[in-house]
Amino acid sequence: MAIATIGLKIGGGHTMHCAGCARTVTLALRNVPGVLKVDADHREQLVNVILNLEAARPEVLKDALGQLGYEAVTIETE
Repeated sequence: MAIATIGLKIGGGHTMHCAGCARTVTLALRNVPGVLKVDADHREQLVNVILNLEAARPEVLKDALGQLGYEAVTIETE
């Protein structure tokens, strides 16, 4: 299984304002096939996702966030 940690930065006009927004993002991304773990931080506007690359591509994460009205860009993770 090919596993990767994908970092996403929320930007644009619609951001995560509170812990409830981060929870909504977390729940939405957990429903994406191949997602193993999600950690969303509304204070930093960061979302880290552990993803099985054999089941999904990172672009599907951005698509799922877009359906919630969020724009995201991929960032380097540690």
